[in-house]
Amino acid sequence: MDEYDRWVGALHHHVRTVPPTCLGDLKPEAANPVEWDDGVKWRLRCACGGQYGKLLGYSLADLNPEYTGDPLYVSPLAFLCASCDAVIEFFDSKEHGYDAEITKGTGAVGDCNVRGESGIRMTAPCLSCGATVFDLQMRCSHAHLDLIEDEPELASRVQDYFDWMMCTRTCQQCQQSSMLVSFELA
Repeated sequence: MDEYDRWVGALHHHVRTVPPTCLGDLKPEAANPVEWDDGVKWRLRCACGGQYGKLLGYSLADLNPEYTGDPLYVSPLAFLCASCDAVIEFFDSKEHGYDAEITKGTGAVGDCNVRGESGIRMTAPCLSCGATVFDLQMRCSHAHLDLIEDEPELASRVQDYFDWMMCTRTCQQCQQSSMLVSFELA
């Protein structure tokens, strides 16, 4: 194994074991700590130990009347713990992910996504049974680790430079799984 392969292996290990800092107020658990397919899934867990919760977000259909697909939600996103009712902010496309990180401090806007600015965030109901308590997972894709090669000073925070984020859910009532959120961030 050459030096480059060791370096890339170290980056893969880092993003599999160190959650993005946007999850810092949660107690995330790696959902796929060994496998590597350009991304890592983190189970969202409350600091109280609660394993299930509700997603709070803005409905894409409410913000973009032309959107007609399955219900998706846009940021800012929060986790509402089903055990202790704590609301924990965990993702805002304006502040998190590759483009937002790379433009911090430059005055540039690093977000091309629709996002909610005001109003009440919705809880996302299950498409099958209407329940709102889920095992929530956030998947961070790191398909562009080669960009870190050009700026090695970013390697210690590579977990924050994810280029795609998806949030999925598994309903605790009927076990139906579906996607809630999908953001391209690079």
